[in-house]
Amino acid sequence: MAESELQNRTMPVMLTDMPPDRLDALVKHPFHRETGERLVSFISDLRQCHGPEDFVAFQERLLVATLAASEARAQRSRVIKRLRRGARLPADAPELAVGDPYDIEDWRLESDVLERVGRQLRSIGDAMAWRAFGYDRRYILALRRNESPGPMTLSKEGTVHEIQFAQEQWSEHRRFAMLHDLTNCLRIGDVTVFDNPREDGEQEILLHELKTNPRRRESAQLIRTRMAADALHTNGPLSGHEKAHFFATGVPYKAHLDTLRDAFAFAHQDGLKTMRVPGQRGLGASP
Repeated sequence: MAESELQNRTMPVMLTDMPPDRLDALVKHPFHRETGERLVSFISDLRQCHGPEDFVAFQERLLVATLAASEARAQRSRVIKRLRRGARLPADAPELAVGDPYDIEDWRLESDVLERVGRQLRSIGDAMAWRAFGYDRRYILALRRNESPGPMTLSKEGTVHEIQFAQEQWSEHRRFAMLHDLTNCLRIGDVTVFDNPREDGEQEILLHELKTNPRRRESAQLIRTRMAADALHTNGPLSGHEKAHFFATGVPYKAHLDTLRDAFAFAHQDGLKTMRVPGQRGLGASP
């Protein structure tokens, strides 16, 4: 990868774009191993979430881990900028987990690892959203139609406001307020609030786009949020250039996890493996 590309990189780094030695160092980095163990714990805990208090406690843990990963990457980005300018290592530089603290490439490697850690934690947020929405795919489809807001960090005024809003929803109303920035898939709106079930057992789900400045004019984000809500509740058009709507096909959604498991097992033994999936579909898996 050229030096200019490394300096201007803002998008996630594809593993296939890395030299073998750098890829090996990234995959075996201590932060990756630690996160892998943490992900198993998160998945186990998420399966035990049933009531709002469970989701509130789970989200708090995920929030702490996500903010820590974002701050750690930001610290390394500041070091990289100083070293790139030829300046000395700052006195408050974090401790480099692996490598030479005077080698900019080792700092870049650790920054790349932490970027991946952030995405892995947000995948847990995706699972939280999937479970909280009762496995209703319409919410995911409606709320994913936007650009990613970037890493979640307390340096953003909006992030602090969203966290305070979620805390108030629980402390004052005993409602679980899900923070969208903890996920990869929820990109429209800031927070989803799950109201307490009514007497008929139905639960109201409220989508919020929060304003830090109440005098600011209606933003494009707020318009997208309203469109998503209308699409979910009145079958209005989904946000985007094309005029897409939800359409009930009548075909039940089923995940063939047993087939996926077998495909990965065969691929681990034999390399690329293809298998048939019910519904005249195919599945390809590679190690």
